[in-house]
Amino acid sequence: MIVAHGMVSAVLRGQVLGLDIAGVSRLPGGQGIVWHIRDGVMTRLEA
Repeated sequence: MIVAHGMVSAVLRGQVLGLDIAGVSRLPGGQGIVWHIRDGVMTRLEA
């Protein structure tokens, strides 16, 4: 589990997903979001 904010979250998710900087810049974001990443698939978890 990683807890991070804004750009740090995007960079970490991009690294895990194998994205380049352009791909990282297109990642969705926001506050209070929980992301699950497994086998190269990123899913936003809803409460």
